[in-house]
Amino acid sequence: MAPNSPAARRVALRLLAKDGAPRTTRSDPSELVAAIYAAFERLGGSLTRWFGPFGYHALLTRSLAYARSEHPALANVRIQSATHPSLEGLAESVELHGADAISEGIVSTLMAFTDLLGRLIGEEMALRLIDQCAPGSEPEIDRTDPGGMS
Repeated sequence: MAPNSPAARRVALRLLAKDGAPRTTRSDPSELVAAIYAAFERLGGSLTRWFGPFGYHALLTRSLAYARSEHPALANVRIQSATHPSLEGLAESVELHGADAISEGIVSTLMAFTDLLGRLIGEEMALRLIDQCAPGSEPEIDRTDPGGMS
């Protein structure tokens, strides 16, 4: 799965949509920031159980670095700490670059995260783990696939 795959983008958008991030980019930027924080908090809460805080931190750091190379609006977004990985600097970045630029950069970060996780544990498992953070959505894998994890 490439960092720009359609499956990775759908997973990223579903994760953010749970907290309303995509639909708030044109309204209140503080709602966008809160939605992004909540999505990453859910993602971190779920994945640190499997990979520990340092594993999650490594994936998030690498994903953010990749996205930053394509989205300069993320230049001031940082990860708070290795023991409790969370993003900081979002509000300031939204103020400087606009909600649309930050929103697209965060989607790119999540897509890169999905790709990196997929390289470690396989695409299907990565999509399944991230889908669990966005309940109520259809998984990206084919449930009828006998080689899948059904």
